[in-house]
Amino acid sequence: MNRGRDVFQWVGVAVILSTAAFAVVGWDQTKPPATAKQQEPQQDFTIRTTSRLVLLDVSVKDSEGGFVSGLTKDNFKVFENGKPQEITQFANADIPVTVGLVVDESGSMRPKKPQVVTAALAFIQASNPQDETFVINFNERARRGLPDIVPFTDDLNMLRAALWNGVPEGRTALYDALEMALHQLDMGRRDKKTLVLISDGGDNISQHKLPTSARRASRPEVCDARRADVGRDHLYHRYF
Repeated sequence: MNRGRDVFQWVGVAVILSTAAFAVVGWDQTKPPATAKQQEPQQDFTIRTTSRLVLLDVSVKDSEGGFVSGLTKDNFKVFENGKPQEITQFANADIPVTVGLVVDESGSMRPKKPQVVTAALAFIQASNPQDETFVINFNERARRGLPDIVPFTDDLNMLRAALWNGVPEGRTALYDALEMALHQLDMGRRDKKTLVLISDGGDNISQHKLPTSARRASRPEVCDARRADVGRDHLYHRYF
């Protein structure tokens, strides 16, 4: 994901700390005294190496939960056992992630669906081509937007069909949809995972409750979990 990450203002920062030690134990060329009975064999060279590469994958959030971008190596300090360590490499990595789009299709979303689909497709097109994406649609029940045999895809046409799937009607099982999406997210192959929930209102029929869903969404491997609220004239987002 690249520009898509800028749209939702999050950044993954990779800090690489590398130290290496190299030791060569030489060969003692002083030969022991020869005897008539036995002479010890000559020893070979012995080379020992120790190398350690430490990769720190860091995401930085502000006090409101938004991701902070534009950071440099000078903004970080790394310590080991209280001793400062040199950061030898630093990069803002655009790594592929698993992305879940959770889309409200309750009755109140009917006039807003074109706006939602357009925004979601723009997000997908601006993302890393190697992202694996899935769609969860929900009204009174949650359901997968992709075919059952396709858990994830990077195919834009397939994702477009998943976003248009279904007719907005009924009530809002938002927390049930979030639970289904988190379960699907667990099956993703990428190390980092992103969940985007698009809705215009609160839950009014789910069996699950918000505290449980919010705790699951705040796990370390879920690098970005946020909600996009659809108002009358605009689409805006907030964090759980």
